[in-house]
Parts: sequence; structure tokens; C-alpha cells
Amino acid sequence: MADKLTAEFARRQIAGARADMARETERVAEAARHIHADAQAGRDVTGDLERLIQYATSALHRAARLRGAEETAAYLTATEEAPR
Repeated sequence: MADKLTAEFARRQIAGARADMARETERVAEAARHIHADAQAGRDVTGDLERLIQYATSALHRAARLRGAEETAAYLTATEEAPR
């Protein structure tokens, strides 16, 4: 019973992490578009680059959490299916 609840929790975590990754990816892409436009216009992009680094770092952290949740779900699924 506990394994099933833990597996369901992991599946929900994965779904949430995937949605978070989609949002973070869009933030990184939007920041990159702004930097490109500002650079083309000859404006200083130093602050924008710092923000892009923050967004990308956040995306990497979310990706790591997603991978951890996926590995946990795979382990729980394998454990659940293993003969006892």
C-alpha cells in the first residue's frame, strides 16, 4: 500500500516537474530573445545576461529534480512489479 502511494506521489511530482520545466524553458527562450533584440539595438545586455544565467540555472535545478523523480518512479515501479 505504501509503495503504491509513494509511486503515485512520484508520478504527480514528475507531472509537476515537467510543467515547471516547460515554464522555465520558455523563460530562458524569452530572455534570450530580449538579449538578442537589445544587442542588435546596441544596448547594454549585462543585466539581461545575468538574468538569463539565473533562469538557466533554475531550469537546470528543475531538470535535476525531474530526473530524480523519474528515477524514483522507475525504482518504485520495478520494486512493485518484482516477485515477493
